[in-house]
Parts: sequence; structure tokens; C-alpha cells
Amino acid sequence: MNLIPIDAARADMVLADDLRRTGAQTLLASGTRLTPELLQTLREHGVTTLTVHDGASAAGTDGSAGEDGADAQARRQQALERISFLFRASAGDVTSQALFRAIFDYRTGAPSS
Repeated sequence: MNLIPIDAARADMVLADDLRRTGAQTLLASGTRLTPELLQTLREHGVTTLTVHDGASAAGTDGSAGEDGADAQARRQQALERISFLFRASAGDVTSQALFRAIFDYRTGAPSS
């Protein structure tokens, strides 16, 4: 499983966990295949991160070369949490979402898109 920013999510990725609102209301069930329409709706509702199955993250399954999977995942998770905190008040702003993605890619060594 990989926790990724919603801007790194792509159509055809599959959710690894249920996507829930605060209060435990399920928005999407585990196993749901993402579509462009679903991704747009999630962005409009302020969703900033998704957990997808391994092999479905924008940076690949291992992170950068030379790191084992656990270290790469821990580094990605730490970066995601920190950057999400910094951008917590800008959920609907397109420019902020693009900046979030660029910073996340830079911090995790993901290739630029």
C-alpha cells in the first residue's frame, strides 16, 4: 500500500483502504478503481491523500534506487504528512495543489511530470 497525494493519483489506480470522512462515513470502498471523475469529485470535497495498492504510486513501488521498500515508504509517508500539514488550508486551490505536488515529488525523489 502507498499513501499518495491526490494530485499523484491517476485513473485506473485501485484504492487499498476504504476512503472515509471524519466520523467514519465511507466515501469509497477498498478496491474501487479510480476514474478521472472520481478524482475530481474527491478534490472538490477536500480529499488530499489516498491509499492505493503497491505499484500504483507516481514514483514507482520502491522509491529511489538504493533504498529498501520500507525506508522509501517511511520517507514518503513522513514527507506527505509534513507537506499536508503545511498545505492544510488550501484544499481547493489549484495553484496550491500544483505546488503541493511539486514539493512532494522533490522531497521524495519522484520524477517530474
